[in-house]
Amino acid sequence: MIEVKHLEKYYGSDGTVTKALDDISFISYDGEFLCIMGASGSGKSTLLNCLSTIDCASAGDILFNGVSFDSLKNQSWLLSVAIISVLFFRTTICWIPLL
Repeated sequence: MIEVKHLEKYYGSDGTVTKALDDISFISYDGEFLCIMGASGSGKSTLLNCLSTIDCASAGDILFNGVSFDSLKNQSWLLSVAIISVLFFRTTICWIPLL
């Protein structure tokens, strides 16, 4: 299960701040398919980058099976690779039979 709570992401400095994600919250249970849709520049890639630990959120929390990604920051890079594999590779495997 992946739970996203009040996720926000800002870019820029004090004078010119761009809010890429604004209070995003959702839960995705094991076995569910999730579709992220939106106009160009709406934050789809930013959300995926935060979920895959490529980028860090400015505020909010992401939990994987109840464990916060923040608590994993001091772990080895191998753990990050494992998270990315579970989030994305597993999804790819689910789609293969449908092709």
